[in-house]
Amino acid sequence: MRKKTEKIKVDRTAMLNLLRKRYAKCISIKKELVDAVKQYRSDAEQGDAEAQYMLGCCYQFGDGVIKDKVEAAKWLRKSAKQGYGQAQNLLEVIKQRRRI
Repeated sequence: MRKKTEKIKVDRTAMLNLLRKRYAKCISIKKELVDAVKQYRSDAEQGDAEAQYMLGCCYQFGDGVIKDKVEAAKWLRKSAKQGYGQAQNLLEVIKQRRRI
């Protein structure tokens, strides 16, 4: 028969292991986002409308970069000017939210 304290230690150890795995996965995802932003920026600077949109989204939502609404709008506008529909739609949604 186990003591209650032993059971808590086992559960705690299992929980710590689970948290370590999740933390490692989170770090991996963050690195992937940072790498993606680098690629988006490179392609966006070359005039790729989809990359401009994706980079704008990264700035809008703070994925892989520090959230920056001004930088987001800059890239989304560039993409929208090229006729990229998703950028046009997102800019419209952002404008509507500001009016509320």
